[in-house]
Amino acid sequence: MSDRLGHVQALLQVNGFERKEGEIHFDWDLYNIDPGTPPVEVEMRKTEVEEDGHLNGLKVEVHKGEDKIGACDICCCGQWSDELRVQDRLFVKWLGVNEEHQGRGLGRYTLLYTMKAAREMGYRNAAISTAIQNHRAFVFYSNIGFHVTDMTYGWSLDTTK
Repeated sequence: MSDRLGHVQALLQVNGFERKEGEIHFDWDLYNIDPGTPPVEVEMRKTEVEEDGHLNGLKVEVHKGEDKIGACDICCCGQWSDELRVQDRLFVKWLGVNEEHQGRGLGRYTLLYTMKAAREMGYRNAAISTAIQNHRAFVFYSNIGFHVTDMTYGWSLDTTK
């Protein structure tokens, strides 16, 4: 449930519900970035993925030699809505770099590379989310250029009391 529904959250709390794990949602409107050069020698492999939105999704794999060491997958927010205003908004479904290759700027490069490739496909706006407890991702996305737009929470009720 969204932070924007504070009155409903208050009613849940009054009735014994407790806030549990949640998600932080970020947006970056009208992004225009240049990823620069990769921080280490890698090969970026792009594959467009057909989807229900107006624009295709995109999978980017990061390879060092024959080994896949990272990936970033995006989809079109338009697959969940017919609204025209979301058809050019990408959602980052997955971003990851193998642990032994972290800390070198490869995650940042991979995300920005994918977003630039998506811009060339017609995307203009971006969204991403992470678990509230993932402080590392929160700082990472904020430092790149994303802005928090919402926080959502799960709620539970202990019926054994």
